[in-house]
Amino acid sequence: MPGIDPSSRPAQLPDSSPATAAAAVAAVVLCAAGLLSLAAILAGAWAGTGAWTGFAWIAFGCLPAAFVLMLGLVVRSIRRRRSL
Repeated sequence: MPGIDPSSRPAQLPDSSPATAAAAVAAVVLCAAGLLSLAAILAGAWAGTGAWTGFAWIAFGCLPAAFVLMLGLVVRSIRRRRSL
């Protein structure tokens, strides 16, 4: 548009770093592993058989780790947005 000053446009966020992308992928993988382990536990309970105890350890470890990673990514995004 001819009457708009280009400097008045909002700043564009720079592309995310490879570390941020890796953290996002790790969070998704951990979440998927935790949910699959939880589903295996529930399927074993529904079938009346005991599930491998490793599934419980995987679910108890992966789900909180994924939550902390995702929380860190949200906080990082908020801090980047406010710095613009």
